[in-house]
Amino acid sequence: MASVFVWDANLVEKDIKENNVNPNSCEIIPGAFIRRPMVSGIRLVDSGSGKEGQIWDNGLLKVSRWWKEEPNQLEWTLFARNSGFISENNSSKEIQKDNADWLEVPWLRDNLGIGNLKYLLKNKIITTSLATILAFPLLFTLTQYVTYKVMTITTQNELSLIKEDTQNIRIQRRNAISNLSSIEQLISLNNHPHQIEILSSIHSQISPLGLSLITWDYAPGKLEFSFESNDKVNSISLIKDLEKDYLFHNVSASTRGTRQILKMNIKTKQEINR
Repeated sequence: MASVFVWDANLVEKDIKENNVNPNSCEIIPGAFIRRPMVSGIRLVDSGSGKEGQIWDNGLLKVSRWWKEEPNQLEWTLFARNSGFISENNSSKEIQKDNADWLEVPWLRDNLGIGNLKYLLKNKIITTSLATILAFPLLFTLTQYVTYKVMTITTQNELSLIKEDTQNIRIQRRNAISNLSSIEQLISLNNHPHQIEILSSIHSQISPLGLSLITWDYAPGKLEFSFESNDKVNSISLIKDLEKDYLFHNVSASTRGTRQILKMNIKTKQEINR
């Protein structure tokens, strides 16, 4: 159900301007909505420029009629009959005058939340207070944002300075890692044990015999070394001991002047792990 009212917009706007008010800041409300309502019944009330007949049904203004002057009894009866108010159960014909009180808020707002919201938004005191309340958290959030933004910029500047200061160190580190990778790749290409491991094993064999290394000639997979001793050394026994070592095979011996020379092959890593 709906209540429909029609008015002359130009005439109303003219009246508003004559009272030095901005029409855009005004809400136009029919006079029937700002007079105290009835629950059910019929009445004649004074309007701003005449008389208004009203018929109420269960809290709703169902019929409204305007007269410039107070209607006579016949006009009133016809109004009541044509609106369906007078029936067999309701035969009242007397004019019931009611000077209803003016309301500060239209009565229809009690049942219309959206209307209440519009009214509150047009109330300058309420909107100013509401804007002030909302401004505090907004201002706080804005302040926090600016603070964090400044902190972020400062941190980024400090990181940029640190990055510039450590650039040489980072370049050296990167080159060292690159060189290390190259060295590891080269080492991985050698299929034989490290030379330090071979030297350690030879030393463990000749040291108990009191022998001194004179020359050392190593190539991947092959070794030749010479030694001297004040005592006579049993080359056959030394060859057997070296053959028993997990690193060597095909050991042979020869003599060059006072030096004893031993030649041997070095086992590969695969042969050692078998």
